[in-house]
Amino acid sequence: MTYSDPFIDYYASKRLSVTEPYIVEDAFTDEECDMIIDIGEEAYLFEGLVGGADNIKRKHIRDSIVGFVPFCEETSWIFDRLADQAIMANDESWNFDLAGFGDDFQYTKYFGGGGHYSWHADIGQTCSHRKLSMVVQLSHEDEYEGGDLQFFTGPEPITAPRTRGTLILFPSFLIHRVTPVNSGVRESMVSWISGPNFR
Repeated sequence: MTYSDPFIDYYASKRLSVTEPYIVEDAFTDEECDMIIDIGEEAYLFEGLVGGADNIKRKHIRDSIVGFVPFCEETSWIFDRLADQAIMANDESWNFDLAGFGDDFQYTKYFGGGGHYSWHADIGQTCSHRKLSMVVQLSHEDEYEGGDLQFFTGPEPITAPRTRGTLILFPSFLIHRVTPVNSGVRESMVSWISGPNFR
């Protein structure tokens, strides 16, 4: 037996799926999605930025409108719902060391005519605390064309469900994108659970 065998045996026995998203259908009702959209529309909305420490507009990479919504009495039910689902998904799939929400949640709009977000990860120089990413599909799937949330995990991308109210959870290091929206508007809520840096 080599020195590493006990460690390999322990981690291999857990059968964790670190490269696949975790899907929760009907995580939010139609009425709740409408409420989240109304809350998001009240936030300060601006063009999505990229670049880590030197956040700038790069529309060839990211073309969307975003607004950030903090935890408060009005939004506590949203954060509570996300937290419950994140704990369950993490226990079943990843067993990451989680501490809580490190960011406000992000309300995002992608518009027809090419709104998109190219391949990227949600963890980096200025957000190394992020462990889990969560996306809630707020739009009805027939309200827009294109705009698929996809994950790069192998030869072919994995496409997430588009059904309204669906929650998609995934490790923040997982490479993903939103394909160009050809028509209509895709609305979503994005949030992140933080924890000690990966090591």
